[in-house]
Amino acid sequence: MSNSISDYLVVSDIDGTLLQAGYGVPGSNLEAISRFVDRGGRFTVCTGRGVESVSKLTEWVKLSAPAVLCNGTYIYDFSTGETLYSSPMAPEARDVVRDLISFFPELGVEVTVEPNVYVPRMNAEVDEHLARQHMRYILCDLDEIPERWNKVAFLTRPELLSSIEKYAANQSTLGGIYTLFSFMRPGPELVDLVTKGTDKGNGFSTLCELIGQDINNTIVIGDYYNDREMLRLGGIKVAVADAPAEIRGMADITVSACLRGGVGEVLDRFDEIVGNYEQISFDVF
Repeated sequence: MSNSISDYLVVSDIDGTLLQAGYGVPGSNLEAISRFVDRGGRFTVCTGRGVESVSKLTEWVKLSAPAVLCNGTYIYDFSTGETLYSSPMAPEARDVVRDLISFFPELGVEVTVEPNVYVPRMNAEVDEHLARQHMRYILCDLDEIPERWNKVAFLTRPELLSSIEKYAANQSTLGGIYTLFSFMRPGPELVDLVTKGTDKGNGFSTLCELIGQDINNTIVIGDYYNDREMLRLGGIKVAVADAPAEIRGMADITVSACLRGGVGEVLDRFDEIVGNYEQISFDVF
């Protein structure tokens, strides 16, 4: 494991880690990212968000490596506008959505087919989610959405999301199209549908292969259950203080909470962390 900053890649989740929706990115994170990149470090994100949403973020956040998007199914270089990798969902995803919206009339749905977001079923939660991220979208029928889906997000009341997960788990035991997919929680207010075996860990490892990055010389930062696979693969694993206990238990280091600038804390203390993280004790809030 190298100790040189130029040999390292730092990969951060976005929501709940780098920023908090409705509050934005802490200034201390923005300043620390800029200092880290100026020193020769590489910084990027691994997120469930798509190109348009993250492109707004890059107006403030200095990315110096391609980003892993759509829960690992899409890798995009914002510096060149080039798609480096795309692994579309199994086409049966359309049939899963059709089944769920017929069984759960209150369910809202967002479908990302880069670079567009389609909404075949609108509800208050979808409206709020898209507004928070300042996202444009196309309201249309399910069958009007083009092929090669990158991501599906389901949004509704939290208590109903649990019922949807139970329904999908039961359907999987019966065989059929549900066996092709997994449901993941990127946050308490939504559930994402992903092709089974696809996750942020796959996207993160694919990024390292594409750019020739030694995966042992990485620092990964996350806050929620959909970050588990990425954390398992990272060289040094970091959780923010407001992450669930399971995620903090996976981490080598726990840093301050999202809005207290935990990501910036990692970058500013890079020299202290690398090679010595087992001896580090952070005061977290």
